[in-house]
Amino acid sequence: MNVLGRELAELTPERALDTYDRLLDLTDGTPSMLATVAFRIGQIPPRALPDHDDIVATMLYRADIDESEHKGYAKKIRKALRKGHDKLAYTVVDPDVLGRQAAVDAEAEKIRIREDARRLVAEEATQDDEPADDYADVAALIEMGVERRVPDAGAVRNDGVRLAYSAAVNGLVGPPESGKTLIAVASACDTLKAGGSVLHIDADHNGAEATISHYLAADGVKRRVLSDRDRFRYVDVRSADHLRRVVAEAKEWAPSLVVVDSVGEIVPLMGGESNSNDDYRRIHREILSPLADGGAAVLVLDHVTKEEGRGGYAIGAGAKKAAIDGSYLAVMPVEPFVPGVGGAASLTILKDRHGGVRAQSPSGKSPTAAVFRLDSRDGASTWEFWRGRSDDERDDAQAQADVEHVLALDPFPTSRSKLQAVLKAAQGKAWGNDRAHAALTEARRRRESAMTTIPIETNTKE
Repeated sequence: MNVLGRELAELTPERALDTYDRLLDLTDGTPSMLATVAFRIGQIPPRALPDHDDIVATMLYRADIDESEHKGYAKKIRKALRKGHDKLAYTVVDPDVLGRQAAVDAEAEKIRIREDARRLVAEEATQDDEPADDYADVAALIEMGVERRVPDAGAVRNDGVRLAYSAAVNGLVGPPESGKTLIAVASACDTLKAGGSVLHIDADHNGAEATISHYLAADGVKRRVLSDRDRFRYVDVRSADHLRRVVAEAKEWAPSLVVVDSVGEIVPLMGGESNSNDDYRRIHREILSPLADGGAAVLVLDHVTKEEGRGGYAIGAGAKKAAIDGSYLAVMPVEPFVPGVGGAASLTILKDRHGGVRAQSPSGKSPTAAVFRLDSRDGASTWEFWRGRSDDERDDAQAQADVEHVLALDPFPTSRSKLQAVLKAAQGKAWGNDRAHAALTEARRRRESAMTTIPIETNTKE
C-alpha cells in the first residue's frame, strides 16, 4: 500500500523494526541477498532503525561473511542502503510490503536459474532423427572466402582504424577518473556521426543529465539524432528485470553500439557475487552475449583491480577478461581530465581476439593502440584517437625535437658542457651526457652542411 500522501507517523517504530528483523532473516547464511536486502532496508524510514554501521555489522554477521571479505561486502551494503534511502521520497511503501518484495526478488531469481537449468538439460537431451554434424563446414567457409576480422566499430583512430568489433563484447578497463566514460561517449559519438545507432546502459547511476550533457557537448552530433529513439537511447537500469527488458528490446531495434557502464555494477544487480566466475559467466551469457549476437559492438566498462601482479584484470571475477571476444583495452590517464579543459589517456591492448587492432598498432606484448585526447575549452568537445607509437618512433621523435631545439639556440653552443649549462639555466635541469652529445653532434652536422652548401648557377648563355 503506497503511503505517499499519508503521515509517516503511521509507520510506527515497532512496525519498522519488525520489518527490519524480517528482512535480516533473509540474509542468514546467504551473502547473495545482502545487496537486495540492504536496498529494501534503506527504503524504511530511518528514525526507528539502528545507524548504518550497526546495520552493516549485523548483516555481515547474519550472512556469515569471512572477516577477510568484510571490507568489500560492507562497501556494497552501504551503497545499497544509500540507494534505497535515495528512493525513499519517491518509492516509500508500507513496511509490511518490503519484506515480501525482497523475498519475491530472491525467489524469482531462483526460479529463473531453475528454468535456465531445465532448458539446458532439455536442449542436451533433444536429438534429431539424424545425428547432428559436430564439425564446421570448412569447405563452405573456404568457398565464402573467409578472412580474419578487422575492427569495424567504436572509436575511429586518426588513421581511420576502428578500435572495436561488431557482434562482439569489447572492453575498457582502468582506474577511476581515467576517462573510461568519456572514451565510451566519444566512441558512441563516432558511431552516431557515421550513421549508426547507440544504446547507453548506465548501471553506475551517473544519471541522465550528467551523461547526456557529454553527448550534447560533442562536436558534430546533432540534437535531432539524440532525440531519435531509433538512433539513440539512454537508460539508468534499476533492477535485474529492468535490464532484461532493455536487452529484449535491443533485439528489436538492433543498435550498432551498446555502452555498458559498468559491468562491475551489473553483476550484483543480477544477483551475482563479484568474485564468482560462475556468476559472471551466467550474467555474460544472459545479458552481454545476446546484445552481441544481435550484431552490436558491446563496449563494457570496468574498474581495474588495485592488487599488484594482476595487471589487466578488472576487479572481481577473472572470467571477465576471458569472456571478451573483441578488443580489451586498458585505459591509463596521461593528463587529468578537467571539465571545461579536457585531458588525455592512453589505450593499451590487453587482449585482441581477432588481432585486427594489434595488426594496426605498434609491435610489443601490450602496445598502445591509441592515445585519446579531449579538448573542451571552447564549449564544444572535440577529440582525437591518435595512433600509438612504438618505442623507436618515440625515440626518433624526441631526438628530432632535441636537434631542432639546439639549432634554435643563439649563440650556438660550442661544446656539450656549454649546451648542458644553457639548458640548466633555462629549464632548471640539463640533459644527460649521451642525450646532449647526440643532439649537439647532429645539430652541428646540419649546421655545417647548410653553411658549406653552395648553390650552382645555371649558365643560360651559349
